[in-house]
Amino acid sequence: MNNVHIYTALHQPATRFVDRHSGRAHWFRYPARSLFRCQKCGINRWAKYMVAQVYYDSVRFWCAPGHGCAGVK
Repeated sequence: MNNVHIYTALHQPATRFVDRHSGRAHWFRYPARSLFRCQKCGINRWAKYMVAQVYYDSVRFWCAPGHGCAGVK
């Protein structure tokens, strides 16, 4: 029987998050009113209402719990 492993990245505030995949920590900081598009609902929202997931090849943005589409549960 084959085992399937699903990996997810931690949710971080979209206003300040870190990428540790390149070896050294690289911090990203955005003003609270920066616009990001939610991966689920496709609506642009302010960074203060979003969370980020950092993967080795991309950064995904989602509506934070209690804000917008509830893209993160």
